[in-house]
Amino acid sequence: MTAAQRTNQVIDVRQWPESEMYSPYPEGTREKRLYSCPSPSPFKFLICGHKYLFKQSSHRYPEQFWTEVLAYQLGMKMGVQVPPTFVAINSDNGQCAALIEWFFEYPSNEPERYTPGGDFMQRLLPKYDRRKGGLHNFNTIRKFLYALGKGENLEGDWVAYWATTFTFDALIGNTDRHQDNWGIIWRFPVGVDLARGRLAPAFDNGTSMGHEIRNEDFTKFLDESRLRRYVMRGTHHMKWSLADADRVNHLAFLQRLCGTFPAAKEHMAAALLRVNAADMGKIAGRLTRYDVPVRFSEERADFVVRLLSFRHQWILEGLA
Repeated sequence: MTAAQRTNQVIDVRQWPESEMYSPYPEGTREKRLYSCPSPSPFKFLICGHKYLFKQSSHRYPEQFWTEVLAYQLGMKMGVQVPPTFVAINSDNGQCAALIEWFFEYPSNEPERYTPGGDFMQRLLPKYDRRKGGLHNFNTIRKFLYALGKGENLEGDWVAYWATTFTFDALIGNTDRHQDNWGIIWRFPVGVDLARGRLAPAFDNGTSMGHEIRNEDFTKFLDESRLRRYVMRGTHHMKWSLADADRVNHLAFLQRLCGTFPAAKEHMAAALLRVNAADMGKIAGRLTRYDVPVRFSEERADFVVRLLSFRHQWILEGLA
């Protein structure tokens, strides 16, 4: 397990070597740069020579990078695979960001390659529009993963993976698990003809936890009816099937998954019961103590905990 980052261990990437091939990193809408951790590592939770993505906030939402850090810590608590994510700055220009551990190509691993879900969707659905993602659906994905698993090309329990990942997304209110925010990591064992794949950790979690809500609007969500309406509008990025006209809200999607795969409910409940409101308050409160130019305010911490606690109870009741 990755060691925890203490509040006095803000990472400064000012002198870290930058990847010439991937910086600025081309994927997504938020500015990112790819760095390599120097040797010796400044902190024991960082891996010498490994890549880290310095992911900034949207210019419209300067505190957004905090949601990536909070999502990682919640994911750890829930037993969900999320790439280790830390608080970082570049002291040359005062930029703040989430520093996200590259989730494959570790220095000690066998050769690996990553394929984003969008590549599979385009092969499986010839009319797939990768920019819009309107045909992104779970039925197509599950048939593909079932075939991979049957051929012994996929490691792990993919039903359990999606059950916990979708539960995690529902809890944080993530609406952006699009076709390029999931994928498969392939390894090529020596002496084995076939590549073996595993589903990548749940990465790119910044479009969540009310990141777009302005500080002056937090008090409006003290009204539970307003909070409920906000939560009910949230949907997973993917539809359930190609035949569906629209996406459904987070809870309805989880309920449908349980109806199709009864074992999924046990995985969902286990993930939810590993975390409670007190845990959420402790994690969010701790983030307010990092001394960086863009701080995680106590007001936002209170709002996020209120939102997470409401979602947590909503999901538990909906799955009962």
